[in-house]
Amino acid sequence: MVRNERGQALVLVLLLTTAVFLIGSAAVAMGTAVKRNSTREVFLTKAYYIAEAGVERALARLEANPLWRDQNGNTLATDYGGGRIDSVVVEDDSQQGEIGKIVRITSTGTYSSFRRVLVVKVQLISAYDLFYGLSILPEEGTTDVTVTGHVYIGEEGGELPNIIVKGNLAVQSNAVKVEGNVFASGSISDPHHKINDSQEHEEYAPIPPFPELPSEEWYRNTAVRVFSGDTVIGEPKGQGRGQQPDFNIAALQEDGIYFVDGDLTIYGTYSVPATIVATGDITVGWGSNHELKRGDENGDYLLTLVALGTKPESSGDVSFKEGSLDVEAIIIAKGTFRIHGKATLLGGVVAQDIGGSGQGPVSGTIAIMVDPELVRENLHQEVVENYSNVLEVRSWREG
Repeated sequence: MVRNERGQALVLVLLLTTAVFLIGSAAVAMGTAVKRNSTREVFLTKAYYIAEAGVERALARLEANPLWRDQNGNTLATDYGGGRIDSVVVEDDSQQGEIGKIVRITSTGTYSSFRRVLVVKVQLISAYDLFYGLSILPEEGTTDVTVTGHVYIGEEGGELPNIIVKGNLAVQSNAVKVEGNVFASGSISDPHHKINDSQEHEEYAPIPPFPELPSEEWYRNTAVRVFSGDTVIGEPKGQGRGQQPDFNIAALQEDGIYFVDGDLTIYGTYSVPATIVATGDITVGWGSNHELKRGDENGDYLLTLVALGTKPESSGDVSFKEGSLDVEAIIIAKGTFRIHGKATLLGGVVAQDIGGSGQGPVSGTIAIMVDPELVRENLHQEVVENYSNVLEVRSWREG
């Protein structure tokens, strides 16, 4: 009887010992798994932050240079935070249709053997994007743009042009044609359906601001030539053949800045890119002279005209004189872009308002042809460098 009890006790001890051993082994295994999973999560999190750092570096690079892209993803690859930014691919997204560009950033970060990929889409608006068509951007408040005349905006360089209005747009004419996108911070009234519905964007945000221009003093000090008082730049006629311009447009220096302390009247044929700045208003065309064109119609250069409106009793308007004008230029008006007659413009316009004669609406006839590559190559670099590029994240996900 005692022997049986001792045997049962031994069995019980063995069972308890086995149970303790099994529980201990399970606890050790569980602890190891938890530790392994915890380490994995830490490493994955670090890889995520490294990929995020790649995105931030790409955003900073785009803000400094909005034309920069890297389809190979090697430029920003580097060791970082104990791991590595393996690649940061930066390219235009296949879906566009906004102001500026939708840029896709694909950043890959690794830590130890763990890898995370972030795919971020951002809307990038630079100074260049304001000049791909017609931009009406008052610095204060909004404006109401009414079109009653003939307006055509089309493309020559393979990219759709834009009409951008900080305010409301009313298209009251049946003679309007837009081959591009129309953006307004307010309403768009288009009873004749001259704008494709898919290209019409009312109550749109963000509407970019008017570009920040260098100061009058900077232009004056940087200019290769300063003109005091109202000035005419154009093509001289033969001896004794009527009124002559103050400066021969053919004498413009390549990439030179010319400063007019007064109103500017300009016309003729030019052969180099240059920037002409006036403290007053600018009129394109003079007398029977109805052209402001390149000498080489296939040339990769454009003039830039800037009306500051700092002269007393001036507004900084740029006006196309009455008649039939043919103009090739980039236009920046601190005041109003005025269309009096019939005009064709190759280039782009940024102004604070638009109108016809006096205070009337756009009632003339204008065709604006847009070649974005030509604009990019010739836009006044100080305008580009001073501009605060707009970067807005549209989507952020893991790849």
